[in-house]
Amino acid sequence: MIRAAIIFTITAIVIYLFSISISNLPPLGIFFHPHLGFWGNAETTGDKRTINTNLHGLTQGATVWYDMNHVPHIAAANEHDLFVLQGYIMAKDRLWQMEFLTHVAAGRVAEIIGNKGIEFDVKQRQKGMVYAAKNSLELYQNDTVVKRLLDDFAFGVNTYIDEMSASELPIEYKLLNYKPEKWTPLKSILIQKLMADDLTGDVDDFKNTAFKKDFSLDIFKELFSLFPDSVDAIVPYASAASAFNATTKESKIPTLYQPKQTNTNAPRPAFIAPKPTSLDDNDTATFLNNYVPKRENGSNNWAIAPSKSEDSTALLANDPHLQLRLPSIWYQMHLTCPKFNVYGVSLPGSPLVVIGFNEHIAWGVTNASRDVLDYYKIKFKDDTKEEYELDSTWLKTTKRKEIIIVKNGTTVEKEIIYTHWGPLQDKNADGNYYAMQWMGHRPGKEMLALHGINKAENYEEFQQAITHFDCPAQNFVFASIQGDIAIHQQGRFPYNKQENALFTNDGSSTSNGWTSFATSVENPKLLNPLRGFVSSANQHPTDNTYSTPYVGNFEFYRNRIINQFLGKKEKVNTNDLKNLQCNNYSLLAAENLPYILTLIDNKKLDITANNIHQILSEWDHKYDAESTAATYFEIFKAELYALLWDELDENKYPIPDDYATMKYLKTQSDSALFFDIDSTINHIETKKELVSIAFYATMQKINSDKENEENLQWYAFKKTNITHILNLPSFSKQIVKIGGNSHIVNACSSSHGPSWRMIVKLEKNIPVGMGVYPGGQSGNPGSKYYDNMIDTWAKGDYYDLVFYKSNDVNKFINKAKQIIILK
Repeated sequence: MIRAAIIFTITAIVIYLFSISISNLPPLGIFFHPHLGFWGNAETTGDKRTINTNLHGLTQGATVWYDMNHVPHIAAANEHDLFVLQGYIMAKDRLWQMEFLTHVAAGRVAEIIGNKGIEFDVKQRQKGMVYAAKNSLELYQNDTVVKRLLDDFAFGVNTYIDEMSASELPIEYKLLNYKPEKWTPLKSILIQKLMADDLTGDVDDFKNTAFKKDFSLDIFKELFSLFPDSVDAIVPYASAASAFNATTKESKIPTLYQPKQTNTNAPRPAFIAPKPTSLDDNDTATFLNNYVPKRENGSNNWAIAPSKSEDSTALLANDPHLQLRLPSIWYQMHLTCPKFNVYGVSLPGSPLVVIGFNEHIAWGVTNASRDVLDYYKIKFKDDTKEEYELDSTWLKTTKRKEIIIVKNGTTVEKEIIYTHWGPLQDKNADGNYYAMQWMGHRPGKEMLALHGINKAENYEEFQQAITHFDCPAQNFVFASIQGDIAIHQQGRFPYNKQENALFTNDGSSTSNGWTSFATSVENPKLLNPLRGFVSSANQHPTDNTYSTPYVGNFEFYRNRIINQFLGKKEKVNTNDLKNLQCNNYSLLAAENLPYILTLIDNKKLDITANNIHQILSEWDHKYDAESTAATYFEIFKAELYALLWDELDENKYPIPDDYATMKYLKTQSDSALFFDIDSTINHIETKKELVSIAFYATMQKINSDKENEENLQWYAFKKTNITHILNLPSFSKQIVKIGGNSHIVNACSSSHGPSWRMIVKLEKNIPVGMGVYPGGQSGNPGSKYYDNMIDTWAKGDYYDLVFYKSNDVNKFINKAKQIIILK
């Protein structure tokens, strides 16, 4: 008894002393508390269990059961209860992620991490993110369907927050020493706007303008062609979309990647306590760079008609390529009630299903990659910025005082100025002020579109639903149990002069702005083509016969591999589609490396250099995980690009993409401007010299790593990391053994990749789906479901997606890992 009393007293003193917060660290006593601290987040794997509970706000009883991957299957009596439960269940697994991302979107990160978040917060507010979300939310106030589901979802999230115990508080709150706020419908819209910014915010208007000024418009057009020769468009002939009959070019496609079996029951390492951290005092705050839009965002999707399917059923596949994060970008759910039965992935913090299938149809998306963001130079009357010139008159600006709360207790005031075009940005390097015009600022009904898609039973209902989807514009692929397949590029696209879209504009005249918008009927689309498939991979939506001018950031390699493969196959099955999604073949390398190697005189190479030359010459052009040739080519390509474009400071000018670079190498004479190395004096390099110098630089880099051969395997060199949102190494999965690259169908680079792979067979009785994503359902690093699907994903394997008709729920209850009966 005496010993126990002493231990208790010492423990109490330690907890009291550690409960004093130091700087931005959490109170250590609470953090290490056996019940309230991080140990409360460590989960154990228990047996199947049934929980009976009451949930305030439900109108009738409901059942939630979890399958082997902790995917919730929610069976409710009506849509109100369904969306309350979607919010409640999603919050149980992903509350911190959901709420933190709303702070990112709204520019409120400094409240959580301190001073290092201020600059980021200012930029988010200058983007007008909250302004954009409020515009859409106001539009929804007159839409009873969306207003109701947003309110229901928020009610469910808040119900969980209210009932959550201190020990259940997600570990990131404990690390950063703060608590969740109440959820609101605005937060759900902010989640959507954050994704819209990620998919439409990467434009080069300022860099393009600087390039045109310092070089010339002709050279710009040469290096940044709007329609390259090899465009394989989503809709090849817009005027004859329904009757298009593809003629497939002969091209040798290699044997596709064969997935290996994986052990999904492998033991998970024990939960390791993280160190308390202050993001204000170390480099972890670099995670904010993750929220700068990047060109690596992309996707693949396609649908196969019954006439081209081995089982005479339509097939659909989709794999959106986004930044690889933990907790995962997506959350799997099965939502069912009378007249509503859908399975797929949702954005944590937002209701409905974004990509998925129901009893009648399946759908998926790829980014349209169209430019819907422009910048306009503003001429102010004076330094007060009270008035600016527009159409020969002085208009009043609108000024909004933004208060940025900082974790250390201080506040920062920032005045955001709004013009006719949109919010004003900081003074540019050229000394001028520019306003930003973005389609995301305009109110749209994307949530209404998703609600309609989730419930659609045929092509007509699907087509009607997507007309409400404005931003981010997407290539919607569709398949149905009736056998229809289709693809629509859907978004709100401004009629805009190409030069206005590519460069910064004079903001003193409305004639330089968006004069009108294309109607949904005018958007490129393809229904039941004779070739038996539709597809997209972020390439041009049309060929150059399309009547409406447009610009964007388009892909040139993945799409051709997909179309060539599907075009050559007489009949296709789901295994073919799995292999295609995991295909590591590089068309970029196959089309260009043989030519580049001819520029090197291998008779003058020493033994080491000749060996590297031979390896590259004999390479099968596959970026398989253990390939060293893929690593050699990437090093060679990087050295070559650095020499070729050494005149172009990437912070000031755009850098030509892979297609433009390779075309320049193949078509230009030795006297071309960029073959000369800028740093050499009194000598102008030829094309062959440039390639040879790059090759020897490659050899030196390879030799420097020869002692550790494993480092030269592609996966080890590439270093695909699936990082925690805060870049915390102990919560991340680093150097995943997976092949692929950004220009490959398996578009897995160091930080981006297939964030969800899905294949659906539209059988008439009930669609059959398979899918996987690089993470897990839980946002808790102490859970076995935090990252349990990563190895399966990396090996190219899939899980069956358990789906049933609304009235068959009881047949599947016996498969449940956990059942919650709600009253």
